[in-house]
Order: sequence, then structure tokens, then C-alpha cells
Amino acid sequence: MRKLCLAVIIPVLISTFTGCSAAESFSTIAHEYLVSALGFDQNGDEITAFFETVVINSEDASAEKKNELLSGSGYDIDTALRHAADKATETLELSHCAAVVIGENTDEKTVKEIFDFLSKEKSITLSIILISTDSAEELLSCETISSVAVGYDIMNMQQANTRISGIDYKNRFFELEAARKKDIKTYAIPYFEVTAGEYFIDGMTVYNDDSAVMRLDNQESSVYAIATDSQGKGILNFSDRQIKVESVKTDCVLKGEIAPKIVLKTEIKSEAGKECEHEIKESIKNLFSDSQELGTDLFSIGNIIERKKNDFYLKIKKDYYGFYKAAELEVIVK
Repeated sequence: MRKLCLAVIIPVLISTFTGCSAAESFSTIAHEYLVSALGFDQNGDEITAFFETVVINSEDASAEKKNELLSGSGYDIDTALRHAADKATETLELSHCAAVVIGENTDEKTVKEIFDFLSKEKSITLSIILISTDSAEELLSCETISSVAVGYDIMNMQQANTRISGIDYKNRFFELEAARKKDIKTYAIPYFEVTAGEYFIDGMTVYNDDSAVMRLDNQESSVYAIATDSQGKGILNFSDRQIKVESVKTDCVLKGEIAPKIVLKTEIKSEAGKECEHEIKESIKNLFSDSQELGTDLFSIGNIIERKKNDFYLKIKKDYYGFYKAAELEVIVK
């Protein structure tokens, strides 16, 4: 585990960063800037915003498309975006935006501003996804892999990874925002590694109250997905082997009344049978122990207790993390 960052996928409206109307942008502009991704890095208090754009000639469909990365800085999200938009020579078309990439040094305040921006921008679809990476500028400056823009590659790579691994990242904007509104403070999103100009999913980033606190590798990501009931049919990455599973069902309960024990019950249908049970059980317990040291409710157990045993939760609510750090976890895998 390491410390980390974040990113997001968003479609936005044409008129957000332009003085032209939608009709003007389609009828009078020969070259259009289609925004495929937004990015954010931070150095101290200064935020730098990026537009990854695909420049097309609307009068000549056969003309070669080119990418430009526009950037601007400021001490809040709106100012940084406005300064970046000022670099465009034509209207910025935001309705095709695919990703917002947030760099490692982006702090809690800026992440909250990004969520506020996404919430208030009425043209943004609810199915946008969030990802993480070290540097937004570095990722968005890479050569594209299979599509016309890095933002679209990010979306396609996550979809492909979900089909193979079976992990439901639950990182669409409406899922994350709904959790935040319910006061679920911990969430995890895919992490994209950049190496020698190439990029790929390499685990997950965990956020607590919009602050990046943990980096999970691929095995830990599989364990996290199992423990949070986010793992479906797919291939688990464990140590030096892969485990093909047909289905996973996980539930969390409390055992006992005076000093309740947290019990995580997982049922796994796998070709590996009992071979993987012990390894999965120990991996979940190790990840839980790591989260206790950090004071991060990794599996959102507090919200489960509040829902299932509200009277007990009200007793521990004031010092919930004191309870969490001292809690015992029993893991049952079968």
C-alpha cells in the first residue's frame, strides 16, 4: 500500500466554458475542441486544471484529428478551469468528456470542490466514473492506446478489466455521491499506473472523507471487492496465481450483545474449491488490520452496524473509531 490520488469520467454541457451558444458551436465554427478528459494536479495551494481535447474540422470529416492538452492554474477549481479554457482558440465542446484525472497531491478540499462541481453541473451524466493516478498531466500527455484520446482509453480499459476480473468498482458518480450523501466516508476507485509512457490499471486507491489514504495492489483490490460484496464472476489475482470464481456473496453481521464481534461471511463458488479459502480469509484480516492502524473504516462497517444494530451504533457513534481500532474481525469463507 502506498499513498495516492484520483480521477473521474464526465460528460458535460457545451456552454459551460464558452461564450457561444450550442447552435453557434455547430453551425459557425469550422474547428471544434471536443473535450475528452479533465485533469487536476496540485502544488501547495495552487491547482492546475487540464482539458484533453480532440480538435476536429467540422467542415471536413476526413481531416486528421489532433489532440491538444490545455492547462491553466488558480487557487480554486473554477479559476483553474477558466484559465485553461482561455487557451482554446475555439469553443470547448464538453458533452463528449470521458474522464477527470486527479493527481496524487490533490488534497481533500480540492476533491470536495470537484465533487461540488460535478453535482452542480446539470449537463453531467450520472454514469461518470472516477479513477486515480499519480499525475494528471503525465497520464493525459501519454500516447493513446486504442482510441482517439486518453480519456476514452481509460473508460474502455476499466470496462475490459471489469469483464475479466469481475470487480464492480462502483465508481460511477451517482454511486459515489449517493454514498457521500449517506455519510459513507470511505470509497475506493481504480488506480492507473503510468510507466514509460504506457498506462494501465494497477490496483485501487482508497479515500476517507475525500482524502487519499491507501493504495491497494491488484491482490488487495480483489480482497477489498470480496469483503465489500463487489466481486462477481471473474478472475481473482492472488500471489503468483489466478483464481477463477463463478460467484461471491458477502455479508457482515455482529455477534454478541455486550462486546459484539464483527463477522464477515463470504461464500465463494470457485474452481479452486477450498484451496483459496485460507488465503482469502487471511488476506481480508490483514487488510482490515492495516485499516485499523490508519483509522479508516475500509469496509464501511460502521454504516452496516448503523443499519442493522442502530441502538448499539448510537452507543459507540461518538467514539466510533475507538471502537473500530479495538474491534475483532472474524472471517468465515466457504
